[in-house]
Order: sequence, then C-alpha cells, then structure tokens
Amino acid sequence: MRRSLRFLSCLWLFCAAPARAGEALDFTFFVNRLNDLDHLPYHVPGETSKQFSSYDRSSRLGPGGEKINWDANADVGQYLRIEPGGEAVMAEMDGPGVITQTWSANPQGMLHIYIDDAATPIVFDFAAFTTGGVPEIPPAVSTKGGGAGANCYLPIPYAKRCAIKADKAHIQYYHFNYTTFPAGTRVASFSWPLKDAEKAALARAAAWLDTRSGEDPAPRPGAATIAKEIVLPAGGSATVAAIEGPGIITKLALKLAGKGRNFRREVLVRAYWDGAEKPAVEAPYGDFFASAWADVPFRSVPIGMTAGGGYCFWRMPFAAGARIELLNEGAAEVRAAAEVVWARAAWKDNAAYFHAKWRREAPNKIFDWPILRCEGRGRFVGVAMNVQNPDPPWFGEGDEKIYVDGEAFPSWFGTGTEDYFCDAWGFRPFIQFSHGCPMYNEPGKTTVYRWHLLDNIPFARSFDMTIENYGNNKDYSSTAYWYAVPQNRDFFATPPLAERIPWPTRIPYAIEAEDTAAPGATIVGEEATPYELSAGKALALAPGGPPAVLRIPIKADDAYRITFYGPKGQKGAGLKVRMEGETLAAAPAPAFARDGAVVCAARTLLRKGAVELECAAEGGGAPVLLDAVRLDPSPRAPHALEAESLAAAASPGARADVFHVLTNDAVSGCAALALRCPAGGWAQLALPAQLDGRFKV
Repeated sequence: MRRSLRFLSCLWLFCAAPARAGEALDFTFFVNRLNDLDHLPYHVPGETSKQFSSYDRSSRLGPGGEKINWDANADVGQYLRIEPGGEAVMAEMDGPGVITQTWSANPQGMLHIYIDDAATPIVFDFAAFTTGGVPEIPPAVSTKGGGAGANCYLPIPYAKRCAIKADKAHIQYYHFNYTTFPAGTRVASFSWPLKDAEKAALARAAAWLDTRSGEDPAPRPGAATIAKEIVLPAGGSATVAAIEGPGIITKLALKLAGKGRNFRREVLVRAYWDGAEKPAVEAPYGDFFASAWADVPFRSVPIGMTAGGGYCFWRMPFAAGARIELLNEGAAEVRAAAEVVWARAAWKDNAAYFHAKWRREAPNKIFDWPILRCEGRGRFVGVAMNVQNPDPPWFGEGDEKIYVDGEAFPSWFGTGTEDYFCDAWGFRPFIQFSHGCPMYNEPGKTTVYRWHLLDNIPFARSFDMTIENYGNNKDYSSTAYWYAVPQNRDFFATPPLAERIPWPTRIPYAIEAEDTAAPGATIVGEEATPYELSAGKALALAPGGPPAVLRIPIKADDAYRITFYGPKGQKGAGLKVRMEGETLAAAPAPAFARDGAVVCAARTLLRKGAVELECAAEGGGAPVLLDAVRLDPSPRAPHALEAESLAAAASPGARADVFHVLTNDAVSGCAALALRCPAGGWAQLALPAQLDGRFKV
C-alpha cells in the first residue's frame, strides 16, 4: 500500500444561501446553480420541487384512496384545461419560484409563458426552445444532445406566479419541473430578451457544462488530497480514508482492476459519517459510478467514468469524522487506486449527510418498483439505473412517480422511463451534463442516469420514488443519491454477493457457438479473455488450424438472415464460413474489430432439420473468437397468408411459379408467386377450408 497526503490548513465556511443578504434571487443566480454542487447538502425549510406533465389523467385516486387505472399509458395531449381562446394550459405555479427544466418528446406549436401579472406572454417556439433553436440559449442548456428528448434547462424565475400554455391543444408530451421557495423569499422575475450580463452568464455556464463536465466545479483553496494504491485480498477490506472533522469531501475517485467482470459487483464502496455504525454510502463499485456492466467512458457534472477510473464530486460534509472503505466479497484479489480530496469546513445546523445506496430485483415482477424510500429531512439529487432485458429491444414505458412528505398522489408523475431520463422514443447511447445513457442494449444491458441539480427535490418528512415496470422477467438495479439531515432512515438492505452477481450475458435470439460445435473444437471461457462473452464461452478459431463444424438446428423451411457474433474490438484473424462447400460469409482480419458481427449479405434458404456450417480463421494473427450464431426468419406481412404457400391450379399454358427474393426484405416471406397466363387463361389459389375468422380478403 502506498499513501501520499498533501494538505494546506484552511477552514472553508459554507453558506446555505449563496446570494448576498437582501438581494433577490435572479436569473444569473439560478444559471450559476446549473453546475453548483455546494448548495445541495443544506436543507432549506419550506422549499419544494414539483412537476407538471402530460401524464394520463385517467390515473387517479378513488374516494377511498384506491388507485384507479394506475397503469394507464396515454400520456400525451393531456392538459389542465383549454381556455376559451384556445390556449391549452400546461402548468400553473404560485411563487416565489423558478422553472428548473422543460422536456418534451415532440414539442409542437408555440409556448406562452405568463410571468406574474403580465397579460401578454413571453412566446417561444416550443421545438426551438428545447432543441437549441433559440440563439440566446446555447447548447448544453437547450439541446437534444445525441438523444431524442428535447430538453431546456433555462431557469425562469417568477416572484408571484407563472402559467405555461400551448397556443392550442397539440398532441404532445411534456414535463415542466419547478421549485417553490418559502413565502417572503425575494425572487427577481424573468424577462425576455435577456440583458447583456444575463447572456454572458448563460454563455459561461453553457460553455463549462459543454466542455468541462468531469472537473470539480468549485475547487477548495487549501484542499487536501489522500492518494492510495490498495490490494484487496479475497474477502478483505481496506480503509481508503479516515478523516477527523469538521470537513467536507469534494472528490472521491476509484479505479479497480480485478479478474473477470464481476468485481464491479463484488467490491462494495462504503462511507460512514460521524461514527455511525451503518454506512450512509453502500453500493457496488461499478454501480456507484453508473458503470455497472463495464467502464464505458462518460462525463457528467457529479459523476463519470474515464480512463483513469470513476469520479464523484457529490459534496460529503461531516462534523466529527469520515471513513471510506472498500470491501471485496469476491474470491479473487482486486487492486484499487483511490483518491479523496477534502477540505476543512464548519458543520452547519442545516447540513445533511450524503447518501448513495443500491438495490436490485432480478427478475423484477413489481409494477411500481421502488428506487428510494426514506424518512427524515433531505434532498433527492439523482439516480443511476440498470436494466438487463432478455427480450430486447424495449422495456421502458413505465412512468416515474415521486411522493414527497406522505403525498397520497405523486407530485411528480412522468410519462415514460426514457422520458424521466430525458430521452424519448426509446433509448440510444448519449451523454449530457445531467442525464444520459452510457450503454444501451449491449446486448440487452442498459445504463441510464439522471441528476437533479437545479431541479433537486427537497423533502421535510419522507421521500418515496418508484418507476413502473411492465415486464416480469427483467433485471432492474439502481443507485439512489440523496442528502439526509441526521436522524433519518431508509429502506435499503444490500443483498449478499450471490444476489448481486449480474446475469450471464446472452445475445438475444442467438445460438451459442460452443453448444453446437462438433467434438474437438476449442472452447474458451470468459475468464481467459478480456471480453464479455455470451453465456460466458466462445469458440477459438486459430489461423491454420482445423475448422470448427457447427450443427445448427432449423425449425422450419425459410429464407434466413444469418449473423455471426464475436466480441467487439477483437484484433485477431478473419473469419470464413462455408456451407455445403460454398462460402456463406467472409470477413477479413480482424473480423470483429468494428461491429462485433458479420452479417451474410443475402438470406439463405434452409430446410427444416439441421445444417452444418464450417467455420475457420482466415489470415494471420491471434485466434478469432466466434461467440454465437443468429438465424432471423424472413419478415412476413401480419395477418396474411403467403401466396406461395397456397396450392395453385392453372389452365393449359398458364403457370404459377414460386420464386425467392433473398436480397429484399420488403417481400413478405422473401418469396412470391409468379402467375403467367396467356389470353383467356386462368390460375386459381386454394384457400384453407377454415380460416377461423382471422383473415380478411
């Protein structure tokens, strides 16, 4: 173990309200909070955060509090009311407050924003407002940012009240998040166009978010750094940092290296504040850094993963002492490089401890799956969620629901899982400063994150967040991040190691190459490679070595699209596949370097039974790993009979011939019936005797 310590004595005092006494909270104040992590650990009595959305209004509570149509999913085109002049009311808030985020999947028409007592609204084109189309609102603050969700983080403060209306009732999805401050809080209301100083402040904030996420937003003068290299034996633990207070940790960085892939779940990160017996932070290493499956690089404001490992800038104050430790519950040694940055800081009466805890349900059969339930005072600041889906591609129609301080009906009621994580129409890989999807469906594995920075959610007595799950066979896990004032409780209990290990990766609908290989083939396990393998094994095909013969079962006569899978990024040999002496597929070395898949250019006619595929490495280099084979049947028109499958009769000279179209998936069944009739000739197709009412001519 090597340890270094750099420290300059300094006492850093925090103030829960950064604005100078007597000054109103104005536009620039809120813009500066887009990357401000320092105010989050401090509880402000009377502050609330809520949401207006287009959730399905048929979800409601009955007279006795029973939940009615709780799984309704028509979350589009819903409004509070339609005004006599045609405007559709989306949100109405009493001040003092601030709109903290706007989202839509399909923004349409014009947005009318009425501030305080103004009879004339501020008008924005809704799509331009949320996709970087307003020149005064720079990217990062208003952008799709690689996703499909339209987002705008432009803060809109108001002193008395605010109403948001669409120019008419469009069929659109929307969220408006807003914070309300205690009565008497001075807020300077928003005006448009922005003043020069406001434009400059917004441009500075956007530039930082766009180019510097991954840096500490506000480094402390005189901060100390504890750096260690740690060897964690199997079943062992180590203290990363033990610090006497008062103080605040401003950075925790870890890079772990272990055997296989499960060390991300085998090693727990724990943090204890002020001598507590139970940890306030307890999560697997990978999940804590929103990197459960792999170290996929991404940078956001509070958490990210880089080549140097995971970083966390969530502020972690303590009064008497802090202890951070790692526990390796795996069967193999793990090495860790750790860095903790902290500064002296006075403990404030309204200070709250940082919490981060993980939970999992696999398979998840709970409809309203809980992400966080806790009691006490605090502030919710985000979640990272993972889903492993054996039935890709989609899993995420479920709405988030957030209940604050014992609400019977949630004050946040969303419109879909991808919508909560600020995407739309499903997920795709993308990264933004406070929301993103580092991994999507690789294969079947998805990781998403959402940080509530400006739109954090305070609570005075309790907090309960769930997200809907429409399936019953998926693996859900999540890490919740929040602050809680001392004397708090939560519902977490970290599962034992056996219940934390990820499900084996399987390429959906594929046949494992090692399961169909003839005797004598070389099979390697995942632990012997740097790759994640479907079902944990693959065939190793060596250049110059004998081919491996795969015997693939064929369920029905059809024209199949055949795909060969190998670990993406291989630097080994090429691949050649032959069937009945003919080349079926060929990829030069390295075969799987770019896509992890070799797809046959045309479909192949295969008969029911079995087919033998001869697979060999081509060229030089390391052996090529063949992981799985997938046969996709031909696409077929729904609720239709294939013409070529029907018995045909023809007059003399007429013909009814079946022909196959193996390069055009637009042809149903990849086959058609060619009818050739001379003048006066005819052809007949015999329909089944009983159609059971399933078909219509």
